[in-house]
Amino acid sequence: MSKLSKLISFQSLLWFLIFIGLESIFLFGASSLLRSDIAYFSIISILLIILLLDNLLKNKLHYFIRPKTSVSFYYNIGNVGILVFGGLMLFLVYINIGKQGLTSSFGTVGSITLLIALPFVFLLWLSFTRISKGSVLFHLNEGTTSNYQIIEPYLVIITLAIFGIGFDFLPNNHITLFIVPLALVIVLAIVNIFLNAVSLKWLLDSFKKYETTKETEVNDSFSIFEINPYGFLDNIEKVLIESSNDNRIRALYTIKSLAAIDKIGILEELQKKDIVLNDPTSKGVLNDTLRYLKQIQTKVGAIENAYEYVEQSSDIDVIKGLLRLQIDYSDKNLVIKLLNDNRSSVVKAACLVAGHHDDINFISILIERLSNPRVSIYARFALEKIGFKVVKYLEIEFSKNKNNLFFTEGCFEILSKINNPYAHLLLFSSLRDSNKNIIRIAAKKIIDIYKKPPQEKRSNFGDLFNELILNTLSNIFIIRNIKKSNETFYQLKTAFENENKENITLIRKLMQLYYSKEVIDEIFDAYQSDNVHEHNLANNLADLHIDDNLIVLNKIKVLLSPDDSRLREFILEEFPDFEFDNIFDSEESLIWHILNMDYDKVNNWTRACAINTLQYLYAEDIPFELATEFLNENRLMQETAALCIYQNLPEFYSIYLNRLENDKAVKLDFIVRSNIEYSDDQKLRTDNLLLYDKIQFLSSIPYLKELTTNEINTFESFFKPVVLEEGNHQISLNNEDDAGFWIIESGNANFSNNGLDFKAFEKRDIIDVMPSSAQSGHVYFNLDRPARFLVIEKIVLLNILKNSYNIIFDNIQEISDFSSSLQVVDTQNDKVA
Repeated sequence: MSKLSKLISFQSLLWFLIFIGLESIFLFGASSLLRSDIAYFSIISILLIILLLDNLLKNKLHYFIRPKTSVSFYYNIGNVGILVFGGLMLFLVYINIGKQGLTSSFGTVGSITLLIALPFVFLLWLSFTRISKGSVLFHLNEGTTSNYQIIEPYLVIITLAIFGIGFDFLPNNHITLFIVPLALVIVLAIVNIFLNAVSLKWLLDSFKKYETTKETEVNDSFSIFEINPYGFLDNIEKVLIESSNDNRIRALYTIKSLAAIDKIGILEELQKKDIVLNDPTSKGVLNDTLRYLKQIQTKVGAIENAYEYVEQSSDIDVIKGLLRLQIDYSDKNLVIKLLNDNRSSVVKAACLVAGHHDDINFISILIERLSNPRVSIYARFALEKIGFKVVKYLEIEFSKNKNNLFFTEGCFEILSKINNPYAHLLLFSSLRDSNKNIIRIAAKKIIDIYKKPPQEKRSNFGDLFNELILNTLSNIFIIRNIKKSNETFYQLKTAFENENKENITLIRKLMQLYYSKEVIDEIFDAYQSDNVHEHNLANNLADLHIDDNLIVLNKIKVLLSPDDSRLREFILEEFPDFEFDNIFDSEESLIWHILNMDYDKVNNWTRACAINTLQYLYAEDIPFELATEFLNENRLMQETAALCIYQNLPEFYSIYLNRLENDKAVKLDFIVRSNIEYSDDQKLRTDNLLLYDKIQFLSSIPYLKELTTNEINTFESFFKPVVLEEGNHQISLNNEDDAGFWIIESGNANFSNNGLDFKAFEKRDIIDVMPSSAQSGHVYFNLDRPARFLVIEKIVLLNILKNSYNIIFDNIQEISDFSSSLQVVDTQNDKVA
């Protein structure tokens, strides 16, 4: 038991003494008005009724009072009540002292005052003091003490019942029955006030032992090619010596796939080391890798004209080997030529080689490649390797392509990895951008960089912080208005809840830049919680810890108590145009309120869900205003609106379609018509998956719960649709684009590494299709009917799920539905599992 819980137990004992003293005062005051037995049964009955009412009120007094008070006052409401009544009683003593001393009766008014004290203080103790102590025990997770708290009110009443029986045996004089209990109660209340101050100090101190430094890098990341390719290759000897057998085999397969002929000398030396040779499997893979690399080296040595060879040859591994030679013997023109190749495997290898040089021609091409989902990760690694020299070029290209969030994400990720003040200054300047998505991406990268940013940078987060607070509050009240429970309204409500989870996560991380991580985590764990102890603990910690900025404190507290009138007034003083409670005549008016909101108030996914709801429930009221979304450059909004208009306003569909550029119109028309007019099997194509359906599906994958809906919308292009028809299929892993994680989007599949042992997979299952697990270089699918997959490279998944790479690697060798064992968690959590 901690010293804090011991202190609370001691204070609990003091409260028992206080109640005994108050009961003595009650019975003394009642002696002039009621018979002793009536007084006794009356006080016990009154306390039981108060206890019953407290259970029925379900802590409403707490939720009404707590947001309006400071932690010190709230902790001492019961003690203040005692001191107020103590003062009144002392005043009664003063005015009733005659020449013969204190009279034994205070009159009717005085006696009623003595009678009120016990039930009133008992109510304050039930409604406030017990919650204050219970919230500390909730934090300490003292299960036994918490169980005692449940029965404590009944123990108090039983104790008072026993004391009332013995009251008649006490000396019948006012000193014993009134003066001594009054002095005892006042002294104990004062002692309790002092002990509460100590308790609050110890509560805040209890978080200090949990303080940990912020992890900025993945431990031993150099040993993982997909996380740090240059560190992996530069330390390949250390990786192979120190790794486990499984990781060593994986590393050797990586070297082989890279055709890293520049590492042949290191591998030959390692052949002689027992630490590698003691495992037969590792020895076999090492020998096989060396044999293969030497074959590549021989073929590369036989090339007479490299330029002609790369144009005419389809041997990708030899071209990769040729590229590896350019690290030390750089033929820049050859590297530039291969950076512009139309084969993604070649471009990836060229990017890794280009990262070893800081040539301006390389930099400009690499920046262009950031917009290509097939190679952007490799281009990003190369630009990070080059370092500070790329910053000014990124700044120029960002100004041209800032509306492309996929490019912006890659650009900001590079800036965050370059350890230079000017690179970080560009991120801070982006916090003032007009596009809220850019602001949020920049803020997340800054949070990744800094444990504690410079204090002068704090004001840079002000506008974002305010926008997040207001957006969250607005969404809370919209969610309350979504009352229908059908599927489309459920999807819309979930979209708003996910927005708020993203908002709260970002607010939490912004606060952690300047305040204790553990304290802030505890505060925000109470967001939207129905647990009164959790709510009180969050408010207590906010009052105690956020003591340097009252404005920030009140904005955090309004998230915990959005219905509190005083906190609402505070928000309206700073933001007079903000509306807390919108009254909607119907759900349809709510939908149109959402669609008419500014684009920086609600994200595109939520807006698309609103259009979808309108389409299915209010088809006859679809107005022409949706033409605005039909012509929207955002693909998600355009597709959703086009589908809605095609189904409900077909006579205007062609009119709106003709306003688009011809190639865009043809592509959009095909996607819309194929999803409505084709049969289920015909719909399964690689080029007609609606973005709305894709995002909705990806959001349901347990692995991707770490990502917000906005991030899924940004990264969706990494997930390549692949359709396999009914029958047997042999997939060659020589094509790197086919290796990775295959997520079943539609249908079922049987999968095997060797063509013999098949395992059944169904929708949402993740199939691990990796060269390291398929020794023949092929994998096999058997399908009863067509199926569509979303394929993502391992290196991409590891880099967009930064907190979950251990989960992926722990299961990388298993060909099973390991995703189904993952815990489905909220997006505000830092880890998937």
